[in-house]
Amino acid sequence: VVDAAGDPVIAVLVAAASAFDLLSDAEFKLGDALRLPDFVADGMRLYKRMALILDGARIRHVFYPVFPPDRNAGDVVAWLKENNV
Repeated sequence: VVDAAGDPVIAVLVAAASAFDLLSDAEFKLGDALRLPDFVADGMRLYKRMALILDGARIRHVFYPVFPPDRNAGDVVAWLKENNV
């Protein structure tokens, strides 16, 4: 849970994120099937930074690599607007 009180940037990001479904893949089944890029750090398997835009079961767009990471949210929002999603 993120406390957005007093931080307008976090408040906007939390509001924007809540408008879209988020996907959990704790067992890495989807990642393995799609061969998503991952790495191990401190014994934990983690996905590399990416954003997938899904339309039902169809992947419409992939943002990878995510660079610079501080621009990714804006890049995703711009793509959604440009593509009338």
